[in-house]
Amino acid sequence: MKFIERKTKIIPSLYLPILRQAIEEQGYNFEQILDKAKISADSIDHSDSSLSYIHFKTVLKLIIKEVADENFGLAVGKYLNINSHGDLGIAAMSSKNIHDAILLAIKYIKMQMPLLDLQFILENDDAIIRITTKHIKGTLKKFILDATIASLHTIRAYFLNKKHITALLRLNYKEPKDLNSYHDLFGAKLYFNTPYAEYVFPKKELEVVFPLANQTIKRIAEEKCQQKLAALEGHVDLLSVVKKYLLSTPGHFPQLPDIASKLHLSDRTLKRYLNQLDANYQEILNNTRCDLAIKYLLTTDLAIAEISQLLDYRDPSNFGTAFKKWTGQSPHNYRKLHG
Repeated sequence: MKFIERKTKIIPSLYLPILRQAIEEQGYNFEQILDKAKISADSIDHSDSSLSYIHFKTVLKLIIKEVADENFGLAVGKYLNINSHGDLGIAAMSSKNIHDAILLAIKYIKMQMPLLDLQFILENDDAIIRITTKHIKGTLKKFILDATIASLHTIRAYFLNKKHITALLRLNYKEPKDLNSYHDLFGAKLYFNTPYAEYVFPKKELEVVFPLANQTIKRIAEEKCQQKLAALEGHVDLLSVVKKYLLSTPGHFPQLPDIASKLHLSDRTLKRYLNQLDANYQEILNNTRCDLAIKYLLTTDLAIAEISQLLDYRDPSNFGTAFKKWTGQSPHNYRKLHG
């Protein structure tokens, strides 16, 4: 089994020129940030080059620290137009309509950004793109979510051939102090501290026909996407593997030594691999428990005590304390507000 390690190149560097442009327009020196991350500026000059997971996260964290603007992700996302997404952008532009372009994005998002998952939902008159971040939190999570929704908004405006459009946003982080950037870009329909991050727009737009639709160009571009995705999937995501083992025995979570044994690794080696991915066993366990807890609270009628047992808590009060730490709300209040 082949694991992602510190030097494994898994994230395309095609987004770094976009970050450079956004950073330098704010008056900051992007090359100095790269130097701090121990990345050569030459590495971003080739569209087929890539960065390790750790290096990419390091660059983003340094940018967030350097730029004193909690909403800087929105500014970056506005630069992430359809042309910035390489072969995936070409395939999307050559699609029949917005519906087909969204399906392509969901299929190949891991090729561009392994930190994200996208889900496409149709609900009454709404089309919903749900964005899930993987193993990231805090300011980094907010930055990536903001950049993603701003990019989606920019691309949607391009496809609709409109300068100003509105959207409804549900964002699963606390409300920022300054909302002006959000109102200016998206309009006034903003909801924070929601269970999921979602970009919502009218379902009727899905059938808007693209003037550049070309099945031949789409096929060629998609073949390139398939090749890149296949190369990426040649590596096993250790974080996902650990989570898979955690979910393999409902009601009981195996400990780190048990998982290490299944992977034919020593405890120390597994800890080292996780540390290289800026993660640890307890963090993955907490994230898994939180995801399951929200799922049980919102999709079942199970009592809080029963959910506590399913999450391997002997004492329901311990589950309640942990859940409030994860979400800022008690399990009962969370179900009442979001269920």
